[in-house]
Amino acid sequence: MSGQPDPSAIVINESNVVVPLTNPIYEFNAYETGSFDPVLAAFTPTQYLGSPNSSVCATRFDQLSFIQGLSSTLFNIFNTSTAALLASSIGPLIEGINQTMPQSDIRLDAAQVPNPFRGIAKDTFVDTDSAMLTFVDGGEDGETTPFQPLLVQARGVDTIIAIDAPADTSDNWAAGDSLIATQERVKLLSPTYSFPPVPITQDEFLAQNLTKRPTFFGCNSPASSGDPLVIYIANGGPPLGQAPVTNTSTGQLSYTADEAQQFLDQVYDIATQGIPIPSSDGSLVKDPEWSACLACAVVDRARRRLGFERAGLCIGCFERYCWS
Repeated sequence: MSGQPDPSAIVINESNVVVPLTNPIYEFNAYETGSFDPVLAAFTPTQYLGSPNSSVCATRFDQLSFIQGLSSTLFNIFNTSTAALLASSIGPLIEGINQTMPQSDIRLDAAQVPNPFRGIAKDTFVDTDSAMLTFVDGGEDGETTPFQPLLVQARGVDTIIAIDAPADTSDNWAAGDSLIATQERVKLLSPTYSFPPVPITQDEFLAQNLTKRPTFFGCNSPASSGDPLVIYIANGGPPLGQAPVTNTSTGQLSYTADEAQQFLDQVYDIATQGIPIPSSDGSLVKDPEWSACLACAVVDRARRRLGFERAGLCIGCFERYCWS
């Protein structure tokens, strides 16, 4: 998830909200919370998240439900004014909260935690003088797929299976924007992070149908680069000619049981179809070798470290699924 903005290196997301790619992206685990981003490069024990200084220890900010809420706080994109916020799709929710739990001086469009990093990295950390850290959804800078913690060079991650399911296009399909933003962010923060080359524009992703089929990025990255192999599966269109089900708006907050089951059924087909191939009657069917190709990709970096060349079925898999 992302912290407050600074004025440099900005992108405009689909809601025309200015969000800097240089904003610290924070990660949470059971042991520690913080950021590898060079602008901060610090962590605090998750148990004491919200402790404002070295002499006061706060607890109970490490509730899972609270952390989940922090990571999905995107209501700030509606908050250009009080009138706009109340007139937006979340207006009834905000009014309900205000009526049920009336409080003053409480932000309802973003999440706040007492700043445990106050006074750290004074020359680079945008929130070093802030009493509170204000968190919003980490995808607001365009990086909706949470790559960043996995790209830390020191972690040596071999393979990432990236499921890309934002609403990049007007009809709510993925168009590669998340990978493009990640690529640009890694350039800004190198060498802390490494990421394989991907197309630089949405037009390239769509023209090559990379969001409608699994794609391997980084197949030919040299070992010295530290790039992980990214297995990219996007929600870029309905599978095998099915009617679209999975391209609903981010703002849709409730689904019927039937809608949820249709979602699960279609997601299964998207994940297991591979690159559809023609059958004997000319219709398209799932690639019967997709599961084997997936296995080839998962172990490719480990095999390379041991000095094994790609062989057998894997050669054909990488020829079909690798982006060059």
